[in-house]
Amino acid sequence: IWGFDLNPFAAYVSMFQLLWGFLRLKKGKPEVHVYNLNSLLDDSDIAFLVKRSPGEEARDEKEWDYVVGNPPYVRADAPGMKEYRDAVKNQLPLRERVEGVLQKKWDLYVPFVALALEWAREGGKVGLLVSASIEDTSFAEAIRNRLLQHTLLEVAHLNGKELFPDAVVDNTILVVQKASPPEGHQVLRRHFSGKPGASGPEKEERVSQKGFAFSRVGTLAVGK
Repeated sequence: IWGFDLNPFAAYVSMFQLLWGFLRLKKGKPEVHVYNLNSLLDDSDIAFLVKRSPGEEARDEKEWDYVVGNPPYVRADAPGMKEYRDAVKNQLPLRERVEGVLQKKWDLYVPFVALALEWAREGGKVGLLVSASIEDTSFAEAIRNRLLQHTLLEVAHLNGKELFPDAVVDNTILVVQKASPPEGHQVLRRHFSGKPGASGPEKEERVSQKGFAFSRVGTLAVGK
């Protein structure tokens, strides 16, 4: 297991929790690597001056069986974001494969979703907890269309319920397999009135990925 987090305390706590989980399961020697680094900024252009950490090398060179993430929810007009977005556009890892989804006033989670798809191996799976704005905003249209190029396994709508006590946005959970969707594939769509895990879905249905609309009420992004 490898992990990356910009917050050093979060990286430390994650490492401890994962190691403790392995020890409780008694699954042999744990292989856990958690690094305090920025997933959105690539400094390979100065790598000849500063030795890159194993975390940076793994982030940019490995392909993963599973990619799980909870990207930050930071709006484009938040204080200091213009300068940070400019830095991300110039130093984004795998930029040539990802920058095409950065449209209009994109929120910070957009490049994370695109990178997650690139980090996964072919046939690997991606699970992400993101802002519900991915469902219907115009700046997220390109990333929705990119998601629909792969096999969308599940979309969970949290129906106006905040998943975390201090969160200020609604959430959507996406589970995607990095592979072209098979003919006739159906997406599992769930609607929750409470926190997932604390109660079952209020509604559950299978929807064809052909013609699938991300938005629970709209039809902005439609698969072909």
